[in-house]
Amino acid sequence: MKKTKAPKVQIPAGNFRKLILHFNIDKTLVMRDSLGYNNTEFLIRQILSELIWGKEEMTKTGEKVFKPEHKGLEYDKANVEEDLMSFREYLDYKYHPLNQEQYEQLLIEEKEEEERKEKELKEKEEKLKEKQKQKQKDKKNEENDEKKNEQKVEEPKPKEILPLDEMNKKRYSQYIKELCEITEPNHAGFKFRRQYEDMRKKLRVDEKIQVDLGLKSESIKLDENNIKEEEPSPKFNELGEDVDRKDKFKRVFNNSYHNIILSFFAMMIALKKNKQDFAVVFRFFGQDVCEVYKFIYEFNCFCDSLHPRYCGDYGYNKVKYDIEKDKKDFRIDLNTQEFVGVSFRSEEEKGEQMFFNTLEHPDFNNNNNDENVDNNNREEEIKNFYNEKNKAPCVGYNEIYLNLMDKLRQNCTFVILDDYNYYKTHNDTNGKLLLVDPYDLDTLQIFFDTEIKSNPDKINVVDVITKKKLDYDYVINRFLVNVEPYRAIVDMNYFNNKVEECINNRKEELLKMQGKNIFDKTVEEIDTVNEMKKIPKETYLEMTVMPLLYNALTQVEKIRPKDPISYIANFMLRNKNNAKLLKNIIMENSEMFSGEVLEEFKEKIEEENKNVENEENNNENKEENEVKGGEEKK
Repeated sequence: MKKTKAPKVQIPAGNFRKLILHFNIDKTLVMRDSLGYNNTEFLIRQILSELIWGKEEMTKTGEKVFKPEHKGLEYDKANVEEDLMSFREYLDYKYHPLNQEQYEQLLIEEKEEEERKEKELKEKEEKLKEKQKQKQKDKKNEENDEKKNEQKVEEPKPKEILPLDEMNKKRYSQYIKELCEITEPNHAGFKFRRQYEDMRKKLRVDEKIQVDLGLKSESIKLDENNIKEEEPSPKFNELGEDVDRKDKFKRVFNNSYHNIILSFFAMMIALKKNKQDFAVVFRFFGQDVCEVYKFIYEFNCFCDSLHPRYCGDYGYNKVKYDIEKDKKDFRIDLNTQEFVGVSFRSEEEKGEQMFFNTLEHPDFNNNNNDENVDNNNREEEIKNFYNEKNKAPCVGYNEIYLNLMDKLRQNCTFVILDDYNYYKTHNDTNGKLLLVDPYDLDTLQIFFDTEIKSNPDKINVVDVITKKKLDYDYVINRFLVNVEPYRAIVDMNYFNNKVEECINNRKEELLKMQGKNIFDKTVEEIDTVNEMKKIPKETYLEMTVMPLLYNALTQVEKIRPKDPISYIANFMLRNKNNAKLLKNIIMENSEMFSGEVLEEFKEKIEEENKNVENEENNNENKEENEVKGGEEKK
């Protein structure tokens, strides 16, 4: 049988010694979301609804409908007209759950609408009567006309008033119905049916695999009863080792659709082919750990060359991760839970916690949700829960960061359960935490997640040295990628291109910091405001000494030398040429300094460089004199 040629995959080009790639699982790698919508067909329609742009219009019958105005599919709102909204935004606005105040206001509006219609009917009836009086010729015609009039001005039945709970259930049903029918004729997404079919085709399992595994691709009409598919018993994470691999993949390939999208595997293959050292960290918010077990099982099968698409059968090439040869293990054993952790957020850095080697969570074990968690006693509850399990937390940014880096040196994959309740109770801010070292020239961390543009606080990228949150404009497409699900599904090179973009942006930044002389700009070109003396000493140290010192401490932690003090001193002296980099950091933050201070700083640096040159010259002269003296003695 001829092997199917895999599509050409671009290989990311980069010089970073290691890449650490964080991926949110839901709706980034797997077509399901944290709300539990796991029907792939429904998620495809949901994705499509986010790309169709239009506006609300009134029909002749007085009904409000959505009319698409933008020609193509578009992710970025900046590329469409200001007055347009996506179909998803329109549905969220039209059918959002009502609170008591909104419910009462809606009843008032409906009552006013009924009164307005009654008034219109009465006016219409009076006009018709007047008209008929003028046209009356005989009693027969009058009686016939009156019968017609009665039909025309028949009053509508009064609208049934539903209680608030039932009203919201009805609104939810209407919301789901419109999403499910999005690609049907006379609906918002009908003209984008081709793009919809393209997504389905890319996600569909190959027919040969379907036949061999005995998969059934049933075409069912979607409604609110089947968009959340129940996991059959026993649950996937309860299946024993003796269960056949084919039977397990029947559960993985839900309704003949891939679980993990293929562009992610294409990125894994490309990075390996490029001999790039990298690790992956899988992040998830949801309570359904069963789905995570399913995800990890498929991922492990890919690493073991047992995945149906990458095992060498069915006409596809075999992908092999040689663990013994490469000495890199990407597989995760969720039973031992050695390379997993649970994150807990806090408003203070000292309150940030991560419990390693466990995925057990007090909120999920108690079947809590974000509405009934008592946040006042939360810290005590967490402490008691993990004390019973003899689990101690890593506290603070530095400790969490160093322990995570250590885990990723032992294994190439890690799984983190993020703090969903903290995120929801803080109005969708303070989301997943990403700790980075901007001064680390060897490692680049990138976080991939959806809907970041609409909610930049979904991911908090924090400088582990300064302990400050980094600006969105700085981290986007450098440490952070806003994933567009439609493109990730249809473009096999999507993740490769995004990795390469981040690498290039980061390299450009570092080259600018390293290669540019700090005095390329004149003092007049640097228009600054504050005096250096007004800068707090902590800030000054963080910008000058701490980056190099932190790298020295990191090396000590890795190597564990017998004499760590001497090692740090030698490391600082050996790498003092990196002072250019540190001084450039000051120049990049030059808005903090005045012209006079920069001039004084320039003079000090020049004096420092002259002293170094004089010292080197003196050493050379001393050596020459010693050589001459020795020759004269001879």
